[in-house]
Amino acid sequence: MKEDIEKWHTRPLHKRYSVLYLDGLYVKLRRETVEKEVIYVVLGVNEEGYREILDFFIGGQESAYG
Repeated sequence: MKEDIEKWHTRPLHKRYSVLYLDGLYVKLRRETVEKEVIYVVLGVNEEGYREILDFFIGGQESAYG
């Protein structure tokens, strides 16, 4: 499964996108403990008008101190 994700992350992309969106979503992830972490998603609209998820990244943990 990790190999599939790595293959997806390194796939070739179009050279141009008309629009790029970057958004973050806090979700509870279970590792050693369960904590809220942000998942950043990069979405592109190609020149034909189709939306694609270009990539995603797991960011830091939610905190009251920013």
